[in-house]
Amino acid sequence: AEGLKLASAVPPVVTDLPVRPASGPAAHPSDKSSGGGGGGGGGGRIEDGDGGGGGGIGDMTRSDSSSSRFFHSIDRDGDGILEKPEMESFVRETIGGSAFDTSAEVEAGVDQVLESLDRDHDEGLDRGDVLAYWMQLESLLTAEEVSEWVVHSVQLPESVGGIFLEHHVTGYDFPELVDHNGEAIEKELGIEKNSYRKKILRHINARMLGIGTVPTPPQSFKHTLESCSAV
Repeated sequence: AEGLKLASAVPPVVTDLPVRPASGPAAHPSDKSSGGGGGGGGGGRIEDGDGGGGGGIGDMTRSDSSSSRFFHSIDRDGDGILEKPEMESFVRETIGGSAFDTSAEVEAGVDQVLESLDRDHDEGLDRGDVLAYWMQLESLLTAEEVSEWVVHSVQLPESVGGIFLEHHVTGYDFPELVDHNGEAIEKELGIEKNSYRKKILRHINARMLGIGTVPTPPQSFKHTLESCSAV
């Protein structure tokens, strides 16, 4: 149950995106930046520094500062490119778990990251590669879908999925949730159980790099009654 399910192909390009409510701030998602209003035309960026605050979890915006810290947590030499050795260290040390406890599994995980995010196939990721994937991820992961993902992929109780839904957590919030070692998971979502927080943190880090799949909940069950006496 602790293992992360690995996908064998690049996530499909989605043409029919979920329809978002046309009311309140959610109708105009943007990046949280120190420069004021959200970017027009569906842009967005990963900036350096601590300049983007935003309104917190569930505001349908991505924090520039949290996004920058996530990128720099992998880019250890600070050259603006995520190379394979850096990604291998991140997968091994930060994501870890039974899915990545051997060198072969770590290498396979990094290969999946490159397959999902490396647009120009140069064996490294720049910020544009990461941002392009996040924009696709954010469009897919609505509050309802994140809640289901917590239950069916992270494999936590439905009550925890309900917490994510109650706080309107979407894909835009992932950088903030992993920032400062998952501080917001406890302080803003109120999830106090340490084992739950660690599991959420691992899976969000993996999902932000294109590792893992989201299993769909079972749609129907088929059973055959063999003996009345056994009921």
